[in-house]
Amino acid sequence: MGIDPETAAAMVDQALVSLAERQSTWRPAELVRELARQVPTEVTVDPDQLTGFLQRLADDTTVTRCVDLSSPVPAGVELRRDGRPVTEAAIHRALTTQAILDEEERLMEWAHERRRAHDQVLDVPVQRTGIVDHHGLSRSQVEAYTAVCGLAPLELIVGPAGTGKTTALAPAVGELQAQGRTVFGVASTAVAAKSSLPKPPWVPMRWTSSSTNMHRATGHRVLSMTCLAGRR
Repeated sequence: MGIDPETAAAMVDQALVSLAERQSTWRPAELVRELARQVPTEVTVDPDQLTGFLQRLADDTTVTRCVDLSSPVPAGVELRRDGRPVTEAAIHRALTTQAILDEEERLMEWAHERRRAHDQVLDVPVQRTGIVDHHGLSRSQVEAYTAVCGLAPLELIVGPAGTGKTTALAPAVGELQAQGRTVFGVASTAVAAKSSLPKPPWVPMRWTSSSTNMHRATGHRVLSMTCLAGRR
């Protein structure tokens, strides 16, 4: 039994849903793997044919259903079959969907509104303990580190996978804890929550509702995969 167009369309829909539930961006190889997981168990196809089919389906899905966040292709470079530079590493590709970008845009608009409502807090200097080493961070990571360690009721740090958000959070968490401030790591899965904090408390949950409620109820710093929220 092969894979008809209707089944292929259902595989694509479910693969994108599954990916979006776990992460905001993914690499082409991750899309291929997720499509492979959606292959019905009753399908009987030659392995080589199935592999080729999945790659073509992933390529088509990348063009028709995904937004490519990868760096622009420089002029005059040698290209691979997929139109990307031959020198580009697989880890430098980043795909997402328009729905995810729209959601992040809504989060940013909401965050900006919250920040404008608390402008008087944003300029209050925070005395650093000097205990935590944040050297080695890029300029944007230092900006994220500084913002997270501040007193603003809300900070929103957004970026595709691999841009260094967690790297910037690690010293920020250490600084907040050195100041005696409580920090919770919040994410949609336990693994993701643990990646944001070097030690407990880890809280697996959806940030868009539960972490906001936790922040309001406890007043503690709440860290999520794409959002950092909290009060003194």
